[in-house]
Amino acid sequence: MGASDTGLLNGGSLHWLYLQVTKKEAVFVNAKRPMALVVAVVLLALLSLGNFPTPFLPGANQIPLFINIVGVVIGIIGLVAIFGLWQIKPWGMIVGISVSVLNALSSLPGIPFGPNMFFQISAAMYVVLSIVIIVLILLPSVRKAVAVSA
Repeated sequence: MGASDTGLLNGGSLHWLYLQVTKKEAVFVNAKRPMALVVAVVLLALLSLGNFPTPFLPGANQIPLFINIVGVVIGIIGLVAIFGLWQIKPWGMIVGISVSVLNALSSLPGIPFGPNMFFQISAAMYVVLSIVIIVLILLPSVRKAVAVSA
């Protein structure tokens, strides 16, 4: 292994080393995590973590309890999706897209019917960012990385 094998950033992709054990020897393999996947994971983390304080914000008592509970459950499932996406697993891609669709659909009514301007703007941001996450996950570079790692 040379000095070039230790680089973390190279050409817009994050690099890391896997230890692949064969029958005879241990071999280091250089793998790539596409930057689109990293951005999707960060955005999904922000949206998933943003679901947790929502029931405690001012004006949240005007939102039906069921909607608040669904938001927290979507946040928990989103954390699972983040793990799967970061590990470049096919199920992480499916769960990530599903969580983003649920986030967008559950936020959509909040745009016109939110109890105050903060909730209306937040709902619009959730819809837009959820669509961005779906697009990022479906980019060819991410699909290729998932196919290679499967």
